Amino acid sequence: MKKIYIFLIISLLMFMLASCTQPDKPGFTLGFNKIYGYEVAYVGLSTNIDTNLKNLETIANKLYTYKTNGVGIYQIYQDNTNNTFKTTKPFESVFYQNTNQKLLGVEYSELKEIKEKFENIDLLQAGMDYAIAKENFAWLEDVKKDLDVFELNNMQTEFEKFALDQQEFLKLGFFKRLTKKRERKSQLKQIYKTYFNKRRTFKTIFKNPQKLVDGVKLYEDYQNAKTISSGFSENEKMYVSTLAKIHMQDSSVAKNDYLFDFIISCIIKQFENQNR
Repeated sequence: MKKIYIFLIISLLMFMLASCTQPDKPGFTLGFNKIYGYEVAYVGLSTNIDTNLKNLETIANKLYTYKTNGVGIYQIYQDNTNNTFKTTKPFESVFYQNTNQKLLGVEYSELKEIKEKFENIDLLQAGMDYAIAKENFAWLEDVKKDLDVFELNNMQTEFEKFALDQQEFLKLGFFKRLTKKRERKSQLKQIYKTYFNKRRTFKTIFKNPQKLVDGVKLYEDYQNAKTISSGFSENEKMYVSTLAKIHMQDSSVAKNDYLFDFIISCIIKQFENQNR
């Protein structure tokens, strides 16, 4: 876009210069003679041309000498002429709200590799499933890893029973809850002792036991997705976690291409804001 802009300006300036040096063009020359006097107009135009050429030279120097994200900024412009966010999009705010800003500092070559890697739908889905499960069911991360199929079945049964009883408990009046609270906490402590490595989510589960029931159904898929995601680099995890957050807000725009284009558009905007 910048190259086209520079070419158009230079072409216009050359046309203007050619026109004002040809006195046989009465319309152009007469207009300037009438208002300013020919010599004054020519000097003013010449000065303007010199200024614009210097500005264009400055822009060109910056485009071809400025480096960001490991490459020249001109390379980023050249590779991304069809960027989705070249014009404002109605869903742009979703990306501003959810994109991890550290992604703007990732090397350009690595960003392209990450985008290419997640063109594999299975990899992308596994990464997003893991990130979404972690966000919605943090307790899954604390479940013991060596449970066999029988223990997993027992875990689901106990979770469902506790959740059902706990929902009835939470409906009780204040004083009745007070007398049964210790008993209910004791039951949940036993569940944590049997199936969990940590108790950091204890209070959350005690107040919202349905999270146990909803999350336990995802346990096996969660473990599979976690295994796949463990092979991702830190920047890949950051990228796919960003897509997962976007998906939770608006699944229709949670696209690999969109996120890549948004990151690139932000890198370009930063350069342009710094060099106005």
